[in-house]
Order: sequence, then C-alpha cells, then structure tokens
Amino acid sequence: MGERRMELHSEKGILAGPGILSGLFGAQKNVPPPDAFEHRQASPEVAGRAGEEEVKFHLKYLPPGYRQLHRLRLKAKGMPPAEIDHVVIGPNGIFVIETKNWAGRIIASPQGWRQVRDGREEGVESPGAQLWRHIAVVKKAVEESVRVSCKLTMHGIIVVANRRAVVEGQDDTYPVLKAEEIARHITTQPGANTLGTDVVADMLLRHRVERRS
Repeated sequence: MGERRMELHSEKGILAGPGILSGLFGAQKNVPPPDAFEHRQASPEVAGRAGEEEVKFHLKYLPPGYRQLHRLRLKAKGMPPAEIDHVVIGPNGIFVIETKNWAGRIIASPQGWRQVRDGREEGVESPGAQLWRHIAVVKKAVEESVRVSCKLTMHGIIVVANRRAVVEGQDDTYPVLKAEEIARHITTQPGANTLGTDVVADMLLRHRVERRS
C-alpha cells in the first residue's frame, strides 16, 4: 500500500505541513440583521451573536461550491475544544473566521490593537492569537480524518462586524476585514482543496461537539 500523503498549506505559512474539512447553507433572508452597533451596550454574548449574524448575512453572497458552518464547537485529540465563529469550505481551501463586534475606530497593528470609542482610547487584545488556536484545532481534526493524499489550503480571516466601526491598519498574521468585504475576499484567494467541499465538511462534522450553554 502506498504511503498516505497530505499537504496542508497556510496562506501565511502558518501550520504548513503534512495534514482536510463543512457546512450547510441555511435559509437566508435578504434582509440584513439588526445593526450590530445597537448591541454594543449589551452583554458580550448578545453583542457577539449580533456580530456573527452580520457575517453570516454577508456570507450568503458566496457563489455555489462553498459550504458554511456557523458557531462550530470543534474537538481534536489532545487539544481543548475550539468555539469557532464561522468555517467556510470551498475549492480554494478552508477559511476559519474570527468575528469581533467592536464599535468605534479600530486600529489594527502588529504592535498592538487599539479601540477609540466615545472619546476614549484603549488597547484591545489582537484576535490573531485566538484565530491561530482555532486553525490549529481545525488542522488537527483534518489530520485525524484524512485517508488519501490531498492538498488543502488553510486561511484565517479577522472580521470586524459592526457596520459603523471604522477599521484602520492591518494585523501581521491575518487579513482584517469588514463584513461586507468577506465574500469577495474568500472567492479571490488562491488555494487548493483536492478532497472536495462535502468530504471536508463531513470530516469536520465528525469532530463537532455540543456547545456550552
């Protein structure tokens, strides 16, 4: 029997090495969700869900051939579960998306992120480290499931979902986008997925665990 060979690539050279992935298009309305800005004084959970709905709305503009998983709690062997906002799988790879529903002016920089809101400026934690951990869990889940030689590109995206937020600068790890930019960004990225969207989807779904209440 020939040796199984898997090539897992990252758009930034992160997590590259030998190593696969799903989602379902739910019924989507053509009416955008309530403005995420309205929830900025709400609990972090409510605000976070509003941001996720904003991203989900814009992902509906992806063309056929892409699959989506939303609010995915993924478990891989030897790693803690990852609460992933969105995973998109297509012919050009897997896109792991970290959503932040931050208001005001968001300044992304390799030297640190800043938020300016209501006349106050403060530092905020870069989402890059959290996204890196989520990609690591996805990569591990894929490696546990692969049975054939393949090529699969991993992509990470940070999305600031609040419609009224102003985003400046870029992180040094992953692209930082507004929600309305995400569909075009995904479809224009180079990459490979020789396994097929549905095969990768089933692999991830087998590693899904129940979300915490």
